[in-house]
Amino acid sequence: MFPNFEVPEHLSFNDRHYVMFSTVTQHGWRYDDRALARSGGTYYVVSDKLQGPYRLPPEDPMLVGSRDHANVVMAYVGRVIPFESGYLFLSLLGKRPY
Repeated sequence: MFPNFEVPEHLSFNDRHYVMFSTVTQHGWRYDDRALARSGGTYYVVSDKLQGPYRLPPEDPMLVGSRDHANVVMAYVGRVIPFESGYLFLSLLGKRPY
């Protein structure tokens, strides 16, 4: 589905399985029918079974990121934190120190 990805993370709730990951911008946008040009960020796929098959959700698969920009950088990495009976989504948008 996506030829390159980073920081994959599996979580499950409500009897469904989710895999979140960040894409490399020059590849990810080709699989995002909402994008017209380079895009990147944290996406997810979903399955009814742990072993798959996993598929793109009917709603937007990008949890955080940017679309259609000529110079997208992979600064959009999201992580989940278990909280009570669910999860919190943390978006880490930062700059590399110089």
